[in-house]
Amino acid sequence: MKKCFSENQIISKLRQAIIIGAVGLFLTGCLRRSDDQWENELLSPSGHYKVSVSRNNDKSDKTKWLCLKIHIKNSAEKEVDVIQTSASDTMKWALGWMKDKDVVVLYSSDIGTYGYIITKDEKLEKVETGDSIAERGRDLYEKKYKR
Repeated sequence: MKKCFSENQIISKLRQAIIIGAVGLFLTGCLRRSDDQWENELLSPSGHYKVSVSRNNDKSDKTKWLCLKIHIKNSAEKEVDVIQTSASDTMKWALGWMKDKDVVVLYSSDIGTYGYIITKDEKLEKVETGDSIAERGRDLYEKKYKR
């Protein structure tokens, strides 16, 4: 027996296929980053530190969920500090170092640009975002997003 479909049935099946495809693409986009933050670590200009970023997946604090954490390792490969930022991983962001000193720069399209120095006890400390840090943040962003 030959099964025939009406035009409305065909359109309904196409709609279902499009919706399933769109949901699949959305979910793939949400899972775009690896949980292994050391996969993309960046060496500091002095060579003494490495910085990486991870996403906070802990839902207990909804204000920090899906926001970025900055991790620092020293030359002995020991993680010496982690700070929680308010920069959302769902927005555009870029992380790197100042070109000539060990200052971490975070550019975020939702919270702005921040700079962090590494103190003598190997902790990240926020510094005033002057013109040079802001400019470096824009450079990192443009490089990452090819703008």
